Amino acid sequence: MTALTARSEFVIGYNIGFYTKAHRNLQAQAQAFNYLSGSGLTTPMRMGGFYRGIVLGYQLQNDRWLFGVRWNRKNAFSNTGENQTHTQRFRFRMTTLQLDYAYGNEAIKFGLSTDVCFIKVHSKFVEKAKGESAKWEPYYAISGLFGSYGLAVSINLFTNIRLGKYLELRPFVQLPLTTADILDDNTRRTYVHPVFNYGTSLCLTL
Repeated sequence: MTALTARSEFVIGYNIGFYTKAHRNLQAQAQAFNYLSGSGLTTPMRMGGFYRGIVLGYQLQNDRWLFGVRWNRKNAFSNTGENQTHTQRFRFRMTTLQLDYAYGNEAIKFGLSTDVCFIKVHSKFVEKAKGESAKWEPYYAISGLFGSYGLAVSINLFTNIRLGKYLELRPFVQLPLTTADILDDNTRRTYVHPVFNYGTSLCLTL
C-alpha cells in the first residue's frame, strides 16, 4: 500500500489508565473532608488515580505512515465521602484534542502526538437535611476565555498495534509540556494540575 492508496478510517473506542499527580489537590481536599468531619465521619473519601473514557477520531494510514486527529476523555473519580450532615464526591476530567503522527509497518507503528488538554473538576455535594439529588457542579469558580476549564499542552508517545482489520490497541504515555494552573475566583488561590498519565486504548477502526 502506497501513500496514494492510504485508507481513511473513523476511530471509536475506550481508554483506561492512571494519573500520577494530576489529582493531588483533590487528594488533599478528600483528606480535609475526612479530618473536618471528625467523629461524624461515616465513609472516608479517597481520590483515586484510575481513569476511563471514550475515544473518537479520524486517521489516514498506509503500510508505513499514520496521520490522524483524536478526541478523548479521561475521567477519574473519588468515592462518595459521607458524614452526619452531607455527602461529597469529586470528578477529575481531562478532555484532550491530539494530532497523531506514526511510522512503522502494517502491524505496529510508533508515534507521537501533540495535544491540547482541557481540565475540569466537578463536585457532587448534598446536604442530607435538604434531601436533594446530587448533581455534578464545577468545583472551582473560574472566569475567562475557557470558562471553568484549565488549559495545558502535552505530547503523547504511543504504539499502534493492529489486532485485525478493524481493531487497534494503543498503549501510551502522556507527558506534560505545561501544567493546568487553575485560579479559583473564590479563594484567589491557584491550583496546579499536571497532566502526566499512562494507559491504553482499544478502538474500532471503520
